[in-house]
Amino acid sequence: MDVHILGIGKDQYNEYLNQMVEGRVLPWMEDSQNEGYPVWTDWDASQRYVYFLNRGGIVDTTFNITPYSPSNPADYAYIMGLILELRTDDVPSSVFDVNFK
Repeated sequence: MDVHILGIGKDQYNEYLNQMVEGRVLPWMEDSQNEGYPVWTDWDASQRYVYFLNRGGIVDTTFNITPYSPSNPADYAYIMGLILELRTDDVPSSVFDVNFK
């Protein structure tokens, strides 16, 4: 699969974790306050931020998901379009160059 989804939450929000992952298959990791929230700090993240990376691992799109609803067809289509657009990015041919010498 060429699309991967991963959630990273602050440990201060653990009481809401069940609401986030219940009934879903969603990898969820915890960023720790004891360590100064290194992931959130490095990514300059805020609550409910979404980051889409391209095939090269470079951030392509960032937005706050709060105003979007999966039950709204327009919102769903917009976010799905972003994902599909990243999937169709051309992979440089050098990725497939293999030297068997």
